[in-house]
Amino acid sequence: MRRARFVPYAQFLFGGTYAWANSTAAGQIVPTTQNGFATAAGGGLDVNLTRHIAFKPIQVEYVMSQLPRFGTNANSIQNNLRYSAGIVLRLGSK
Repeated sequence: MRRARFVPYAQFLFGGTYAWANSTAAGQIVPTTQNGFATAAGGGLDVNLTRHIAFKPIQVEYVMSQLPRFGTNANSIQNNLRYSAGIVLRLGSK
């Protein structure tokens, strides 16, 4: 479908997330870190202008991250929606 003028697409990503914070204990600053799970799912549309340039009018993704709360083991889940648009440059030759 890349040869068509309008190219819809979908994507699903998953992996890890990392958080870092400073906490104060007995007058000392103690760095604390947490690792967790993250995922993003969404899609968009590319409009081919030339062979190497396309316009991306819309890309929408749902982004979820799950990290333990600092100091406890209870999970904290963040749900976000991300929108982007821009120009796509395809470098190289076929």
